Amino acid sequence: MSTVRFLHQNVSNLHWCLSSAPLMLDHPKAIYKTLDEKWYSEVTERHMDWLRAIDANPVELQEALQSDRKVPLGKQFEAYIAFWLERSDYYDLQHKNVQLVGEKNTVGEIDFLFSERETGRNFHMEVACKFYLGYKNSANWEYWIGPNGNDTLRLKMDKLVKQLSITKTIEGARFLQENRVKTPEPVLLMKGMFFHHYKLIYRHKPPTFSNRNYHAGWWLHLSEGETFFQEGSSWAILSKSDWLATYHTDLNEDEIMSGAECYARCKSLIKEYKRSVMVVQVFPGGQGWEEASRGFVVPDKWPKR
Repeated sequence: MSTVRFLHQNVSNLHWCLSSAPLMLDHPKAIYKTLDEKWYSEVTERHMDWLRAIDANPVELQEALQSDRKVPLGKQFEAYIAFWLERSDYYDLQHKNVQLVGEKNTVGEIDFLFSERETGRNFHMEVACKFYLGYKNSANWEYWIGPNGNDTLRLKMDKLVKQLSITKTIEGARFLQENRVKTPEPVLLMKGMFFHHYKLIYRHKPPTFSNRNYHAGWWLHLSEGETFFQEGSSWAILSKSDWLATYHTDLNEDEIMSGAECYARCKSLIKEYKRSVMVVQVFPGGQGWEEASRGFVVPDKWPKR
C-alpha cells in the first residue's frame, strides 16, 4: 500500500485511485487492454503537484464527492476517477456515465470516454473497485468471492467484458457517430485487493491473470479470531468508505483497540449486521498509527449468505 501521506482522507483516497496496483492483467483473448503499473506510475508522478495543491485546499474535491460516505464504494471510486479526468492537464474527458438505450430498454452504460492530449488517442474506460476473498485456495475466478458472498470475480469480469464491448453494439456505434467521437480503445481500470486465508498467506494461489503485484490482505472466519487476535496487538475497524487508502491516524486516536477489544467488536458487528468486517492491524510510527496489514473477519457460514 502507498506510504505517501496527505492531510485529508479524500485526497489520500484520490491518490490511491491513481497510484495503487491494478488487480488484473490482460486476458489473452480479451478485446480490451488493462492499464498496467507503468501507466499508473507515470500518471501519479505527473499529478503529484496537483494532489498536493488539493490537499492544501480540498474544498473542490469535497464538494464534488458530496455525501460520498452514503454512496456505494464503487460509485465513490467512479467519482474520484471523474474528478481526476475532469481536471487533469493531460486528458480531455468527453463523456461519462452514458446510458445507451435501445428500442425497448437500456442496453448498458459507458463509464468514461476521454482522449489523451499528447497523443490524441481516444479511450473507452470501464472502472471497477473490488475486494475478493480467495475460497478453497483456487486460481479459478469462481472461488474469489466478495466479503458478503454476493459477488464473484467471474461475475464481475464477465460483466466488464460485456461493458467494454458496448461501443461495438448498434446503440454504442450510433452514440459515437452522433457525438463525433473517434472509435475508442477499450481499457480496464480495476483496483482493489485480493485476500487470502490467513493460514495460506505464504502458499496461496492467486487468481488467473491477476497482476503479480496486486495489493493483498488476509481473511478468517469469526471463530478463528479467538486465537488470531493476540495480546499486545493494536487494531482499528474500517467503515466501507475507508477501504481505499492506507490507514494512518494520530497516536492519540481513540479508535485504536487491543486485539481482544477488536475481536469483541467484530463479534458484535457480525451478530448485528450479518456482514463481514474489515480490520487493520496498526503500529505506532513516526507520524502516528500506521497500517501493518488488513483483512476481513467473516461470519462462520461465509460464503453462504
